[in-house]
Amino acid sequence: MPLSSGHPTLKSELETAYYIARDDGAEGVDVIPRLASDVGNAVHKYMETALVSTDITTPGTQTSAAAASTSGTPGTYTSPGTGTGTGIISFTGDNVSTMIGEIETAYYKARDDGAEGIDVIPGLAADMKAAIHKFALTAKVETEVVVNPGQVITGYMAIAGTTTVPVPATSLVGAGSGEGALS
Repeated sequence: MPLSSGHPTLKSELETAYYIARDDGAEGVDVIPRLASDVGNAVHKYMETALVSTDITTPGTQTSAAAASTSGTPGTYTSPGTGTGTGIISFTGDNVSTMIGEIETAYYKARDDGAEGIDVIPGLAADMKAAIHKFALTAKVETEVVVNPGQVITGYMAIAGTTTVPVPATSLVGAGSGEGALS
């Protein structure tokens, strides 16, 4: 799913978190821990709706060993190839808990600054941005790749009688996987 498919859920979960905080606050409950948790979990869920899409280029001049070469000589890809990949984003360890803790700290700081008459909006926005951005950078990106067939390979040699002869070849469909991070 692309991130855009997570927009409605993110908005709904944030609205719910704010309504619960409003209602609990009217009852005299300290809303900050629950609000931080609800907001952090909504951001986490939203981030994991991301679909990773990649276009890949396989390098030319790489070697390829294959059964087509009865003399044991590797072939060489004559030009770059192409492929595509799709994947997911996930988060491991305590990354969600860390973000929730940083959001909670930001809310408490805003509450305390507001009590002292300080305009809390710029500081709260900066602290929220920092917490969410730091969290996003902990994402683990995993992809599965399909390499398109048809890349020309030269250099395979086959034994034909007492001599070797070149065997024309093209690459077959290939597969791979990768891991990465957001930056």
